[in-house]
Amino acid sequence: MGPMGPLGLQGFQGPQGPQGQQGATGAQGADGAVGPAGPQGPQGAQGAQGAQGAQGAQGAQGAQGAAGADGADGVDGAPGLDGAVGPTGPQGPAGPTGAQGPAGVFVQGEQTLASGTGWFTHYTDPTWVLESSSNGASLKLSRTAPVSEIVENQPPQYLVFGMVYPTACLGQTTAAAGASASLKQGFRVAVNPGDALSATMCLEGSFATISVQDQDKRTELRCTRVSPTSIVCQKVY
Repeated sequence: MGPMGPLGLQGFQGPQGPQGQQGATGAQGADGAVGPAGPQGPQGAQGAQGAQGAQGAQGAQGAQGAAGADGADGVDGAPGLDGAVGPTGPQGPAGPTGAQGPAGVFVQGEQTLASGTGWFTHYTDPTWVLESSSNGASLKLSRTAPVSEIVENQPPQYLVFGMVYPTACLGQTTAAAGASASLKQGFRVAVNPGDALSATMCLEGSFATISVQDQDKRTELRCTRVSPTSIVCQKVY
């Protein structure tokens, strides 16, 4: 073979042929270098509030603070209603004896004088009366009021008449030796209105003691025949 002749002129490019079949995927190339950080994006919307956590343990008690200044007194409230009365307390000890008071003055009871034959009232009590008659020769105590109503757990109502009076008078009341008499005692319990106790007097100058005892007090009177037709009675206490 002889040597190659000189290269001829290049002809015009012919039309593009149809695309050939895709070749197999080549192996993945190595990762490229990390690019620079992009600018920070805008802040996102706030998320929903999370559920409340469990209560923590109670902390230790702090030291007591200093006392504050006293506040001003408030206005007095209206008085409350009275409470129920409590039971009576025990009796307290006796107090010291007080100073002696001034001497008292004894006031003598009024005298009553009766003369004549009729009945005369010398003393009147709410439940009894003392009378005389026959020129002072007779004395009589009489109950005038009924027994008070009986009260449970209280002592019975009572009225006791008593008289000490002369009997068997002897002598002359105007003589130097005077006159004398024995004494007699009469008494009774007066229960009903009209119950009475009587006594007799003798010569002028003779006297009698009258006693009336009830559940509240004792009353005593004395009567003296001052003349054949008169008698005087006086309350002693």
